[in-house]
Amino acid sequence: LLSAADQNKSYHKGYLFCLKSTSIAMKLAFKFGTGIILINLLLTLAVSQSNTTIARQEQEEEPPPANPRLQCELRLPKREVHNHLAKTLIAHRGASYHLPEHSLAGYRLALELGADYIEPDLVATRDGHLVAHHSLELNDTTNVAEVFPDRTSVIKNKTGYWLCHFDLEEIKQLQVKQRYPDSRSTMFDGIFTMPTFKEILELVEDWNQRLLPMVESRPSEDDTDKKINLRRAGVYAELKDPLWYQEVMNFSLVDFFLKELSESKHTSEIFNDTRCESLVLGEYLVPPLVVQCFDVEVLEDLHNKWSAKFDESNQTETTKSKSVPPMVVLADAPACFDEDFWFHVPSFVQGIGPSRKCLEPLATAEAFQVKAMERSLAVHVWTERPEFTYVSEYFSNLREELEYLLCEVGVDGVFTEDVATASLVINQENCKSRKVNTFEPTPAPMTAETISTPIPINSNSSIAQQPLQCSGGGLTGTTASLAIAAGLMGIFIGVIVTISIMRSRLCKSSKDSRRQVQIPTVSMEDDHEML
Repeated sequence: LLSAADQNKSYHKGYLFCLKSTSIAMKLAFKFGTGIILINLLLTLAVSQSNTTIARQEQEEEPPPANPRLQCELRLPKREVHNHLAKTLIAHRGASYHLPEHSLAGYRLALELGADYIEPDLVATRDGHLVAHHSLELNDTTNVAEVFPDRTSVIKNKTGYWLCHFDLEEIKQLQVKQRYPDSRSTMFDGIFTMPTFKEILELVEDWNQRLLPMVESRPSEDDTDKKINLRRAGVYAELKDPLWYQEVMNFSLVDFFLKELSESKHTSEIFNDTRCESLVLGEYLVPPLVVQCFDVEVLEDLHNKWSAKFDESNQTETTKSKSVPPMVVLADAPACFDEDFWFHVPSFVQGIGPSRKCLEPLATAEAFQVKAMERSLAVHVWTERPEFTYVSEYFSNLREELEYLLCEVGVDGVFTEDVATASLVINQENCKSRKVNTFEPTPAPMTAETISTPIPINSNSSIAQQPLQCSGGGLTGTTASLAIAAGLMGIFIGVIVTISIMRSRLCKSSKDSRRQVQIPTVSMEDDHEML
């Protein structure tokens, strides 16, 4: 070919120009694309480092609040705490699978099994005292028919032993019994009395202040007692049928509730003992008190009256330093499936308590979870019982149902009557073998209030000791991906340009001229010289 080029100089020059042009175009394309990728990645690292440094400096310059009043959030951190899954275990009416419901012994057993909360249903006696009992009628779980056989009465065309027609002194003469005698032990029936709200507060205070430190200080010979992580507990109180009380008895459970809290000598210790400003990395203290109710208007009434009752200008040693407790709206099926349900959840509420029927099947559960997380609401589902008749048809036993709710659905906590099984599921981290869903809430839009109000962070808190993360103001991961895409686009354009040059008129004419040239025999000397 090179010898033939001596006879056709124009072909030779044109063909060499074609080869050089394609080579240069390809080199420029790869250099251009690679350069864009490297420059953008370097800028991403530089800006991220700069933002992290600025954020750390701002945090170090932020003085700690003089008198922080924040409780821990109702939603536990997503990271594991206390060497167990970040889930809340609520003992429904105490350890009611093992002992009669709503007894001090049942509450105490639930704490020993590792519950975060004990859950009393609060109802009022005729003389205005709050006691723990699930039903408004006494006959199902007490021996009232034996002690007061002639005290039945009629309310709304129903005959029964109505609790609101008994004084506290009379209530204390009754003994509680198992609600489900066919499937649960009745050995402890007729032993325990019905507890008052003040006695429940005293029990929790004694657990947190005396018993738990005593147990934690004991030396351990092996790890058998570490499988269940005992921890500081709280009270997860439900105001039971407050609208019924308002209609029938003209009672306000909210007023009774606030009155007994303000009068209890244990209230101050409970509220001041579980504060978030004393946290260190790896610790979490549940809010000392959570209030739940099916009636949103009752929670609104409590929220408004709480601030007035415990106003800072009128504080005493008993009532000081108590911020409004987290509140939870309870929801049953099918109300939880209604789209309007979410519009009636007030902004001050921190959690939703749905029936487990609201979270079946998985697609429905995930949709419910997303809506709750968009509103930054904790999800505490009720009620998990071990009997086969109460386990969902989707599962063969309670353990499977708990793993489904805690791991696959990713709820924040469960109400359960079998505290032992739920505690094992949470503490033994059975979710490691299953997918754990963590739904991230949609970021709320920035407002003037959120921008102007600094968030106090104590230097000893778990928040302060977590690694800083850069968010906004710099090149994010999405921007870096776009930079790489731009570089690849540059390479693609270079390839297109190269193909265009090869298909150009010059290269085509050079190829046509090559076909017309007869290629003579080329000697080795001539070939060497041309090369």
